Amino acid sequence: MSDVPSPSLHAVAGPWLAELRINALERRIDADLRLGRHADLLGELAGLVADSPLHEPFRAQLMLALHRAGRTADALETYRQARSVIVGELGIEPGERLRELERGVLAGDPVLKPIRGTQLNYVANASVPVIQIDINNWYAVQNGVWFYATEATGPWTVTDRVPPEIYSIPPGVPIYHAIHSRVMASSSDVTYYGYPGAGSHVGGGGAIGVEDEGSDYQYTPPSGMYWGWVF
Repeated sequence: MSDVPSPSLHAVAGPWLAELRINALERRIDADLRLGRHADLLGELAGLVADSPLHEPFRAQLMLALHRAGRTADALETYRQARSVIVGELGIEPGERLRELERGVLAGDPVLKPIRGTQLNYVANASVPVIQIDINNWYAVQNGVWFYATEATGPWTVTDRVPPEIYSIPPGVPIYHAIHSRVMASSSDVTYYGYPGAGSHVGGGGAIGVEDEGSDYQYTPPSGMYWGWVF
């Protein structure tokens, strides 16, 4: 609107257009975060926070991106800086979203790491291999058994379908050693997993049979392990 010679129009439409731009930015960044592009957003979010230090959504997005990039200490420092600015300028505590994010970071919410050569991410602070295919598709493997969930924290169900791109994960990735179990056969009641090339076969030779109760299946981890994240 800089080329429109109308002060009254600027006064009325300027703030409205600025708010629309900020809302669009927030939605686009939220989408990028859901797609695992946290590392790519760090510079942009740092600039947005510097330009709008009292705008809490940008602070929250920066915290989340830092934490998912494995920079948990920086994420917590971002919260401390946000609280200092908000309390100092406005005399109030940060909003619920920022406070909830701080609690989540302290509790060990998932830290996503990109898997080189693929479009996949893995959860770096999980106690078992957890792989993000896309926004709503997550796979985990434990003791040769594959599980599926629509969120990184579950609930998890046994699955008889493992996306082929998982098996393209290259050597050198920390979870590489754990992804070789394959679905050997399945029925409405049982799914069998095994390790091709290791002499395994359905029903023996190292194959694992797991009763599958569909969406009601709730996997119970071994005693002493909290399913999800390492604290």
